Amino acid sequence: MIPRTLAAGGLALLALTDTALAQGKSIEPISVTTASVAEDKLTPGIRASYWYAEFEHVDAFVKVAEKKQGWTPAPIAALDKCDANGKLYEAGVIENYAIKGTGFVRFPKEGEWKVAMKSNDGIRVFLDGKLAIEDPAVHGDRMSKPISVTVPAAGLVPMEFFYFQKKGSACLQLHWQGPGEAAMSIVPGTALLHQKP
Repeated sequence: MIPRTLAAGGLALLALTDTALAQGKSIEPISVTTASVAEDKLTPGIRASYWYAEFEHVDAFVKVAEKKQGWTPAPIAALDKCDANGKLYEAGVIENYAIKGTGFVRFPKEGEWKVAMKSNDGIRVFLDGKLAIEDPAVHGDRMSKPISVTVPAAGLVPMEFFYFQKKGSACLQLHWQGPGEAAMSIVPGTALLHQKP
C-alpha cells in the first residue's frame, strides 16, 4: 500500500488505500520443518478453544490459557473472517473473548513463503514452534508485517495462534504468498488441518 499526501486548506493529510499499513513486530525470517502425520489421523480445520474475559494484550490471554481450560466447540474451517459487529466463528459474543488455535498449515510446495495475519485485535502466531507473527495489543483491522518462511518440502507445518477481541469490529485472516506468486492471498480452508482427538 502506498500512502498519498493530499493538500486540504494548507494542511497535509495522509490518505490511505483500503488496505491497512502493515503493523506489529518485525520478525526475522524463519525455517520450518514439515510434520510427519498420517492422513487418516487428520481432520479439516483448526482446533479452536475460546475464553471469555477482557484482554488488552496477548500476554494476558496466554497467562489465562496456561491456567484455565477453554471451551472447545467446532473447529475453525478457514481463517478468513472479518466482522464489523465483532463476532467471529463460534465465539457467540461480540466482545471480550479470545481464541487459541492449534493445527497444521499444508504448504503445497517448497521454497520461501511470505505469511501474515490480518487481525483486530491482538494476535501472536507460531509456525513449527517459532514466533512468526506478533501484533499483540489492541488495534483496528490491519495486516501484520509479513515474515519469510522457508519450507523445505511440501507438507504440514504445525501452527499455534493466540488471538483476542476486545470490542468493536473483529478480524482474523491468515494470508500467504508462495514462491513466484505476485501477491498475498487468504490461505484456503483446505490447507488447514488438525489431528483427530
